[in-house]
Amino acid sequence: MHATNGGPYTSGTGSVPDRGGCRSIDYISRMEHGVVIAVGSGKQGKSCSLHSLISLCWPDREKCLLDQMEYDVSVFPGYTRVSSPSEVPVGSVVVVEDVNRVFHSRGSSRDATLQRWLGIISHRSNVVCITTQSMADTDVAFVRSQDAVVMHKRMHEEDLAFERPEFRVNQALANHWISRSIGRHPDIDERAWCFFPRFRETVPVPKVDWWSYANSHMLREAVI
Repeated sequence: MHATNGGPYTSGTGSVPDRGGCRSIDYISRMEHGVVIAVGSGKQGKSCSLHSLISLCWPDREKCLLDQMEYDVSVFPGYTRVSSPSEVPVGSVVVVEDVNRVFHSRGSSRDATLQRWLGIISHRSNVVCITTQSMADTDVAFVRSQDAVVMHKRMHEEDLAFERPEFRVNQALANHWISRSIGRHPDIDERAWCFFPRFRETVPVPKVDWWSYANSHMLREAVI
C-alpha cells in the first residue's frame, strides 16, 4: 500500500492489495470502538473512500447505515439500515452519511441523543463512521473524549476559509499533500487519496468494487 509521511512513499507500487504498510490503516483496522470522520467538500469522494476504508479494515464486521430517511439500502451490499442509535447492533460499524442531517449541528444541547450514544459506544464495541463537508458545521462532541481518526479529503479554498480554526491547518495540509500525491502518481485515481493528520500519512484507499453512481446519490429518490 502506498503511504506518504510528508515525504516520499514508504512502500508499494500500483494498486493497493492489502491493508499493511500504513500506520493509519493498521491502527483503524485494530479499532474496537471509536469514531472515524471523513471531511471534505462535496463530491470529493468522502463516502466512497469511507465505505472503501470500512471494507478494507473490517471486512467481517457487521455494518449498518444510520438514517431516518428511506432509500434503497441494497446498493450497499452487506449493510442494513437502522433509524435510531438504539437499533445499532453491538459490535457493528455504523455509518452516518452527512451527519448534520441526522443530528443537530452546533446545537446538541437541544437533543442529548448524540452525547448519550457516543458515551456508550466503547461499552458496545461500536465504531461510528461519519461524513461531513466541514467541521465548522459539525458538533464537536464527535471528537471530544473519543478515539477519533479524521480522514481528510480535498476541500475547496472557499470552504476552507470557514473551517474551524483547530481543523483548518490539518485541512490545508491535506489539500497540499493530496495535490502532491496526485501529481506524483497519475496512475492512481485522484479521488482515492486521503490525508490522516494523526499519522501524518497520505494514503490512496482503493475503491470498493461495488461502488457506483447509485451509492454516491443514495438519497436521490428519498422523500424529504
